[in-house]
Amino acid sequence: MKLLNQKNKISNKAFSLIELSVVILIIGILILGAIKGSDLYQEYRLQNFRKLTNDSPVRRISDLALWLETSNVNLFQNSLDLRRVKDGDKIKKWFDASLKNNGLHLLQDNESRMPSYVLNGINNLPSVKYDSTENHFLYNSLNDFFTPESTIFIVFTPVSYNLTINQSYLYVFGGSIAIESGYHSNYDLFTYIGGGSNISVSLIKNKANIYIRKYDPSNNSSSIRINNGNAVTSNATFSLPFQNPYLHLGNHGSAVRTFGGFFGEFIIFNRVLNDGEIKLVENYLKNKWDIVY
Repeated sequence: MKLLNQKNKISNKAFSLIELSVVILIIGILILGAIKGSDLYQEYRLQNFRKLTNDSPVRRISDLALWLETSNVNLFQNSLDLRRVKDGDKIKKWFDASLKNNGLHLLQDNESRMPSYVLNGINNLPSVKYDSTENHFLYNSLNDFFTPESTIFIVFTPVSYNLTINQSYLYVFGGSIAIESGYHSNYDLFTYIGGGSNISVSLIKNKANIYIRKYDPSNNSSSIRINNGNAVTSNATFSLPFQNPYLHLGNHGSAVRTFGGFFGEFIIFNRVLNDGEIKLVENYLKNKWDIVY
């Protein structure tokens, strides 16, 4: 009897170990399945992200001047001068996707000032990340492809910033959040989305925003709308100096106008789009970037 009890104890112990092993195996399978499922879901999102870009109305609308977007890794060149960038690469060049300009790109050749390409940026989708007051891209002659009459769309997420919205002058899409469009310091045509307090447009940190700005030279009016906020309109001054304007995407490099966060898309049309066209582009951006408002 004693021998039988000992055998039962050994058998129960062995059975417990088998049970434990089975439980551990099941947990491992579930974890692996969850990871695999998460990877599959992210891959589905990336495929949908690219499809929405390819099917977008952007190229079908006339007077497209510049289109910077992140779904195609071949639109970037990293610090090693390689195309087809990887997650975390420092970005030296960001190429225009409009197919209107042969090889046009924004440039940052100082590695310490290069933004990064990240797979999990705006709403966990591929984006360009700015994490320093020196991160920015530059194009030296905006007149090559840009006209004063224009409609501009920007998708961005501010994480940290030091700015207010400024709409004093023509370009009204300046340095801190979007681009700085300026001339020689002898002239007064320097404008920023930051560095002024003429108007009030709310920005919420860690939230994806769609910025829409248009300028109509026929009545010298400029307007900004962010997400579903009310459009803010003002008169805009414009006189063309001798120097070429430049496009400066990202930080101004000054403690007064700083931006940390993500850019996803940047589109310029060289005319004032009608309401229907604006809605087409806006809906495309909302669907692609999973933005709800």
